[in-house]
Amino acid sequence: MQRKLKAALFTLSIIVALLLLPQVVAAKEESGEANFSARAEIPENQVDKNQTYFDLRMQPGMEQDLTLVLTNPTKEKVSVTVEPNVATTNQNGEMDFTKRPKKQDNTLQYPFTELISDKQVVELASNETKNVTFKLKMPKEKIEGMILGGFYLYKNIGEEEEKAEANVQIKNRYSYVIGTKLTIDDQKVKPDVALNEIKPDLLNYRTVVTANLQNIKPTMIGNFKVAAKIYQKDKTEVLHETTKENMTMAPNSNFDFPISWNNQRLEPGTYRLKLQASSNDENWEFDKEFTIEKTDSDRLNKEAVELEEQPMNWYLVIGVGVVIIVCLIGCVMIYKKNKKKKEKLKRKKGPKKRKKKIVKK
Repeated sequence: MQRKLKAALFTLSIIVALLLLPQVVAAKEESGEANFSARAEIPENQVDKNQTYFDLRMQPGMEQDLTLVLTNPTKEKVSVTVEPNVATTNQNGEMDFTKRPKKQDNTLQYPFTELISDKQVVELASNETKNVTFKLKMPKEKIEGMILGGFYLYKNIGEEEEKAEANVQIKNRYSYVIGTKLTIDDQKVKPDVALNEIKPDLLNYRTVVTANLQNIKPTMIGNFKVAAKIYQKDKTEVLHETTKENMTMAPNSNFDFPISWNNQRLEPGTYRLKLQASSNDENWEFDKEFTIEKTDSDRLNKEAVELEEQPMNWYLVIGVGVVIIVCLIGCVMIYKKNKKKKEKLKRKKGPKKRKKKIVKK
């Protein structure tokens, strides 16, 4: 019974994570109209034909064409880039198909971008529909779990639009993401999480400490919860803590989980992180020391905004003041005591007798 319950929870977490795949990121233009639309041409080897993303049952070494259908419903021509990307996990604990990481996760054996043909630029005339085809080739070896990636589609802008957006922080561009999941069987892979580097950082120019969490298995982690607490070394009082729920991690990916420093200065020293993570019936616990170097704290504190001013430690000020006053009083008393002692010695010796000079005639 317990084994069946665990299997059901695990399956549920995968279903919840898969629901996040067909994300459509639709940042509208100022006119409020879509520049283009896109959909996946679902092939015969689709596992779940009710889904709008590619959920494909593949075989080792198998080659296949994947087709996307793009439509321009506007009266003006549109240029669209279709970019295949690896599924990653962003700092919000969400799967992301919109960026190409500078460095792939070291546990990712088969990046989606190495199995699919390169990005394409598609020119669409007014009211035109085009098919865009990519060539997919599976590894010759039998893969474990899943390979997860996606197609990121976005409108290309001209020089004038680019100049207009140069000084705008929030850029409105219409875009799509169509996910792609590749498996060769229904075998489930048990998730596993590792804790890597802990370091001070800035998030939106606010002081934080980040803990790099890594999904080291080729499976998604859904319903992911993290509770992190930071202590000074050898202390029991919690300095800072952050808890976040309902996150999702892409297979073989990592992200820097931010622990808020509550707008306080990052002080150099040795600290201790206690972190608990869970995904349904799976649990992980970590206990690790880390150091904030003075060079890092000085640099980050200088760049941070809205840092709280350190309150005046009046106990320290009063204590130092008392010590200074006591020292001054002590010095004065010692000086007076030495002066009296010298005067007493002089009185004991009496006045010096002058020798009479004999003058020879």
